[in-house]
Amino acid sequence: MNYYDQPDIVSNITGFANYVFTALFTFEMIFKLCGLGFKTYFEDKANNFDAFIVLMSYIDALIPGNNKNLKILKAFRTMRIFKILKKWKALGVLLDALADSLVPMKNLAILCATYIFVGALMCK
Repeated sequence: MNYYDQPDIVSNITGFANYVFTALFTFEMIFKLCGLGFKTYFEDKANNFDAFIVLMSYIDALIPGNNKNLKILKAFRTMRIFKILKKWKALGVLLDALADSLVPMKNLAILCATYIFVGALMCK
């Protein structure tokens, strides 16, 4: 999170948070490696993604300077939330229902826009 004329306190807090999250993700990866074993851990694609994120976080922390190409990899951390969908069945069902309702919502929006347009023509 960087923006123009960013105060130093914000840079310090986000830098510290980066190190905290890197440490938490590393501990999670180590615990899963110990619990599942090396082979079983890397059979799951979500674990491969987590390992990639942890590795890139360390590369980002170790390379000096402001390398913008590596900073974009921090955005991938937010994609870890989608791992919850695999384990939380009710949320998956809810998101499927939401996705299925988007097509009828599009038709309803077109109908409403047409109604407003015709109403505006008639009231003029």
